[in-house]
Amino acid sequence: SLKNCILCLLFTLRLLFFIGVQSDIVLSQKSSEVKKPGESLCMTCQVSGFSLSSYSAHWIRQPPGKGLQWVGYYSKSIDSRFKVTEDSSNNLAHLDISNVLTEDMGVYYCARRHS
Repeated sequence: SLKNCILCLLFTLRLLFFIGVQSDIVLSQKSSEVKKPGESLCMTCQVSGFSLSSYSAHWIRQPPGKGLQWVGYYSKSIDSRFKVTEDSSNNLAHLDISNVLTEDMGVYYCARRHS
């Protein structure tokens, strides 16, 4: 129904490279996820061209009509509902959001900061 569609959240995943990142570094994500308030969400970013044991993948979001907001990186995040984990052996970074809220809606970016 329309009411349920209004409650649906659309999470779009994109790629973001910070200044100075080499062109052979690739971060890959699914294109989008739709969740309803109260549900959980797990986003995964596959990285290549660098090791997660040497660099952390950061998560950034852009709510509709707003600027970029830092979400977190391994073991540090803006909210206790957000958990960032890494699987270094498989070069995977994960962002888990529990109890999704409408204000969580936006474009989510996986990024590597140039050191």
